[in-house]
Amino acid sequence: MKSIISTIAALSLVAIMAMGATPAQSNDPLPAPTNITAINGTSPGEVHLAWDAIVGANYYRIGWIADADYRQTLAAGTDFFERFVFVDVAGKTSYTATRLTPGEDYWFIVASKRERYGTPYWSNWYYLTLSKETITFGDLNWSSALLQNRIAQYIVEKGYGYSTDVRFGARLPLFQGLGSSDTDVLMEIWLPNQNEAWNQATENGAVLSLGKNFSDWRSAFVIPAYLQEQYPELDSVEDLKNPRYKRLFATPETGGKARLVSCAIGWSCKDVNAQQVAGYGLSDHVAIVNPSDGAALNADLLGAYERREPWLGYQWGTNDPALKLDLVRLEEPAYSDQCWFTTKACAYEDATVLIAANPDLPALAPDVVAMLRQWDFNRDVYQAVVRWQDENPDADFTATAIWWLNNNAGIWSRWITNDAAAGIRAALRAGEVADGWPR
Repeated sequence: MKSIISTIAALSLVAIMAMGATPAQSNDPLPAPTNITAINGTSPGEVHLAWDAIVGANYYRIGWIADADYRQTLAAGTDFFERFVFVDVAGKTSYTATRLTPGEDYWFIVASKRERYGTPYWSNWYYLTLSKETITFGDLNWSSALLQNRIAQYIVEKGYGYSTDVRFGARLPLFQGLGSSDTDVLMEIWLPNQNEAWNQATENGAVLSLGKNFSDWRSAFVIPAYLQEQYPELDSVEDLKNPRYKRLFATPETGGKARLVSCAIGWSCKDVNAQQVAGYGLSDHVAIVNPSDGAALNADLLGAYERREPWLGYQWGTNDPALKLDLVRLEEPAYSDQCWFTTKACAYEDATVLIAANPDLPALAPDVVAMLRQWDFNRDVYQAVVRWQDENPDADFTATAIWWLNNNAGIWSRWITNDAAAGIRAALRAGEVADGWPR
């Protein structure tokens, strides 16, 4: 973002006195600094100031005040001088102010001085709007996360004035990116199947939970309902040891074993599902197939369902096919900690899905963090989206996000401030898109 810089006329003598300048103690007063520049730095909350050298000046005093503080003191009739921050530098004609608030407006002044505690001769005031942080969302490779990213990006840009970006990748590198500041937000952290990495990262202070997004069920053993209607006795994972049902799911590539379409390569549930298969004693009966990504997993199921063919594999409650199709979960022993942390020969625990952030984000974008803490994109909300997408197959995630925002203000307005809501509504009326959306 380019800096927005403007200047105003020099302060009157009365105003200068209010800033703490004292009558000259010399018959030869110094000129005030000129040609002052103030630009946003490379890091959020950082401003680089520079000015021309003044002959005879051994020190310079730099001062700044947030515009909100300045206006507050004027309204209260108090001395705004007391709200300024001042720094003295010796023999330099530049200074970098740090720890300012991104997105806020500030006033800056510079004075020349002969001595450290001598009379300051103040410059004009200079006005600068600090650049806001660019919020980078991790584009996880499944539909519910991608859609929520597009909606969140729009809200962050149009409602709160931040720029956004996305980082593509698999779950693990994007998760690790939260600790290295390569990624700012992940909209879906699935627990407990990411418990080990999550617990370690939180203990090390590498990630920050912004609260629960939604809850969900998961299973590695789902079949179409039409198939169970044909084979009503096929209702448990134990039934997969029956040669009759093994043959039902077998393909030429599986060597007589039942084909089980499991988690995508790079997903942590890939290894969990393999441990479940071994724990149930199904290694001699089931051949695991790992798709390249979530889209391939869904296409495999949707294709078989359309052809009314047998299908066995992994699904979760908010995945598109689970919301569109009539599926049946095969019975598994109930979850218990003792089972899960040993053999995994039991069902998944229902998932808790969190929103995770870079731990520095609250300091850089506190309003965005406050919004995300209110986020609630539950299964019922997402199911309505998936049904609309089914009726509008040409709509991509950006078009779906625009449709959802236009038709669900009653939901998203509960997450945000009134000012943010007004900005979003105005942007929607103008037909604007988010600048950070992938092109």
